Amino acid sequence: MMNLKIYLLLLLLVVVVAKKDQTGHSNIEEGDTEEFQSKKGHESVRTPAGTSRQTTIGENAIEKFVETLMSSEKYLKMIDSVERKISHLDTVFHGKTNSILKYLTEMQKVLNSSSTESVLQIMNTLQTDMKQVKVLLREALETRPTMRGELYFFHILKNTAPFYPVT
Repeated sequence: MMNLKIYLLLLLLVVVVAKKDQTGHSNIEEGDTEEFQSKKGHESVRTPAGTSRQTTIGENAIEKFVETLMSSEKYLKMIDSVERKISHLDTVFHGKTNSILKYLTEMQKVLNSSSTESVLQIMNTLQTDMKQVKVLLREALETRPTMRGELYFFHILKNTAPFYPVT
């Protein structure tokens, strides 16, 4: 609504300026002019009899102004859509960071509440699992060619059996 008001105000301004330019030319030939009284009645103003050239100049100015307004409106719409996308990304980012913080606090609670022996046991099983993954990935890379454009590791891991700690 505000854009429409600004658009109409600027359009009115251009029309007034075009009218002023149309009546204020000094390059008027003597044979092509007519005299008329202004609304005040005190002064006479000369305007060309064939004002088609001047009206086309005014119309061209109005058309250029309308084109710039339309392009400005397009840019404003683009900026608005970018702002909406940024706000969406901001909310997603905050949601993800909050969930990560939640998981980290849960891990900290578990680590603080458990004994050192259980933590060491968990760390050892994690270490053996990581070693098994490393061995499987090396074997897969040596036996199979890598695929372009895919995450080949996830394909291998998806088709293998789950890992169990070696005791």
